Amino acid sequence: MITELTGDRKNCLEDNKRVVLETRINQFRHRRNSILTSSDIDFIRLLEEYLLSQPNLPQNLKSIIDKRNELRDVTNLNIDQFSDEIEIMNYNPSCLD
Repeated sequence: MITELTGDRKNCLEDNKRVVLETRINQFRHRRNSILTSSDIDFIRLLEEYLLSQPNLPQNLKSIIDKRNELRDVTNLNIDQFSDEIEIMNYNPSCLD
């Protein structure tokens, strides 16, 4: 037997639906943003590769791409390139200036 919802239950139901929907939308945004970030990185790298393959790439655009690649590579460090921990602590890559 199905009973009709009373006025109070209808209001509570609508409020609950709004709260749950808002929570779910925020969860979807969070998940979407991480996927989009990864996708954006892949897209930009492919775009950079394509642009670098073009014969008449303007120098300012090439400089931007080079700078971005240098920033990506900034964490590719080898412990052997430093003599001690002080040198590591003082190390500041020029691309981060």
